[in-house]
Amino acid sequence: MQRLESFSKTYEIGWNHLDANAHVKNSAYAEFGDDVRIAFWQTCGASPLLMHELGVGPILFDSYIQFYKELHLSESIIVDIALENISEDFRKWKIIQHIYKQEGLILAAKITLNGSFMDLKTRKVCPAIGAMRDSFLIMPTKPIKEF
Repeated sequence: MQRLESFSKTYEIGWNHLDANAHVKNSAYAEFGDDVRIAFWQTCGASPLLMHELGVGPILFDSYIQFYKELHLSESIIVDIALENISEDFRKWKIIQHIYKQEGLILAAKITLNGSFMDLKTRKVCPAIGAMRDSFLIMPTKPIKEF
């Protein structure tokens, strides 16, 4: 398997993404990141349906967002995904996601996530298996644009 150079999705900021200050609310940034992670896994054959059938699901130990530039209604954005680190047993991973203003690829936010997969019966952390494991072998390790 060959590692992908990049994986991203493009979105347009809608009314539902805004807060009272007329810029994108912080929860929308997290939701864009969530959507890209699931889209990536699904592209790799590790769909939410497969995870459910296997009795596992992705979990986060922590996540944080660093904000650099405001995003506003009708702006186009690009959200990427990159693997920063994974344990040898594929139990724990660190993923970095960047949100860019599409115009000029200006960094608007950086999402850092530490997570794993959980066995839904035992409620314990478990290693990524099958297509989930393989997805980490091809996940990009660099952002679309280096800073």
